[in-house]
Amino acid sequence: MKITSTMRFWVSFRKVVTVCAWCLILTSVLFPFLTITHYTIIPEDAYPVTYWSYKTTIRSARLGCVMKRETLFLSTYWFAQQKPYSYLTPSTLGISWVLVTIFLTQILTLGFGFAALFRPKKSTQLLPLISCLSITFLMVYVIVQAQNQTYGLPQFEIGCCLSFLSTVLFLCAFILIIIRDSSPKFQ
Repeated sequence: MKITSTMRFWVSFRKVVTVCAWCLILTSVLFPFLTITHYTIIPEDAYPVTYWSYKTTIRSARLGCVMKRETLFLSTYWFAQQKPYSYLTPSTLGISWVLVTIFLTQILTLGFGFAALFRPKKSTQLLPLISCLSITFLMVYVIVQAQNQTYGLPQFEIGCCLSFLSTVLFLCAFILIIIRDSSPKFQ
């Protein structure tokens, strides 16, 4: 009886950890991972550009104090050649395909994480861990590229931080599967 209750605890704990990781990666998709504040010759004309994997938002002051906000989505964002408000597009930064890869990997991670809830095996728990880890590395790569090629001030946003946290939780869920498989009392 005691072995069964311990096993149920570990299974339910792994599921809770996986659900939390899945929710965090979903939230990281919905929130930006980078903001670059671009500065011009006139300090009042500084404007922030906020980056997601699939869109960007440009906030600028036009005609003195009128704030303008423009959002570019998907292909108009990833492969835009024009430079509205003189901000560097992903094409000019050389990160277009990296952002596409981040977006597709985020979708895959959500699918892998959902599958890991119902198939408690090492391979199904390893897939969301690897894809979430690659998202995190790609986000850091984009931030480094933006930092090296812009005159603005790049800063991490909540989407990047949540990606780090979801990687840690997917790792914990994977470790719980390894413990379960290696422990004789669970077999």
